Amino acid sequence: MGRLLRWSLLLIFVLTGISLGVLNPHLVNLNLLIWQLELPLSLIMVAFLMLGLILGAFMVGYKLVAMRWQLRQKNSQYERVLNEVIELKKQMAQQEVEQAVQGNGQQLVNLNSKK
Repeated sequence: MGRLLRWSLLLIFVLTGISLGVLNPHLVNLNLLIWQLELPLSLIMVAFLMLGLILGAFMVGYKLVAMRWQLRQKNSQYERVLNEVIELKKQMAQQEVEQAVQGNGQQLVNLNSKK
């Protein structure tokens, strides 16, 4: 299914490119400060479309790298907080055990003093 979709999209883009070339064969002067070129309009349209796609891909790539970096930071922060929570739970459990031992010791002392 995915293969059929890819081929049909490729066919649509190729047909669109061919139609651009056939419908826009006019030569256009392109002045780029230093250079002056005379190119078919369809070629200029495709070149600027590709330039836009490339710039868009770079922008998305930059944003993706920034988001991955941010995710890595948040994951390390999460791990630190999780380790801190685990340590605090261990300390609480240890304190409860110590309190229970002290409470049992006091009960034994109270029992011995009653005898």
